Amino acid sequence: MMRVLTLGLMQGDPSLADGATILSAIADSRSANEQFQGLKLALLCWHNLTKTEKHAIQSAVTDNPYIQPGTDRQPLADKLLALPVS
Repeated sequence: MMRVLTLGLMQGDPSLADGATILSAIADSRSANEQFQGLKLALLCWHNLTKTEKHAIQSAVTDNPYIQPGTDRQPLADKLLALPVS
């Protein structure tokens, strides 16, 4: 619950967000909602992330078995994978 609350606070104030937290929410989420919020935050903060963080996030999305077609996370994941890394 606290992790999702933190992600929500970061969405409200993106200056609080960092790549490690976003990556953890996507790759090591404890719930589908946490992962969804992590994907939303990644999209919101994409332009502020480093190239390394962007690669790591895209890899976490690609390698994640829980992001499946038909889930609410799939459209967000597709948008993230389509973003440029440079």
